[in-house]
Amino acid sequence: MSFLCPFLTCATQYATRRRQVNALSSALAGLRRLQDDPETRAIPVVVLSANATSGQIDRLLSAGARDYLTKPLDVKKFLAVLGEALREDEAGHARA
Repeated sequence: MSFLCPFLTCATQYATRRRQVNALSSALAGLRRLQDDPETRAIPVVVLSANATSGQIDRLLSAGARDYLTKPLDVKKFLAVLGEALREDEAGHARA
């Protein structure tokens, strides 16, 4: 039993890390897909994730995400980010 516990702990940590890497890869791929398409490139992308590590946040913001919100969701912050994005969109349409 004592032999299996470290193994299971290690396997669990590996699986958790792998899911985080896959989630980041998926988020980056989705963001790139949106940016590569002229029809969707102007859509502001706000990431919502339980991963609050500065590396994850920096990578997605550098890749073009408009904002990065973490769970548990701060509703006031979410509404502020949404309001800013809508105001920017309205201002862009007013100029066009």
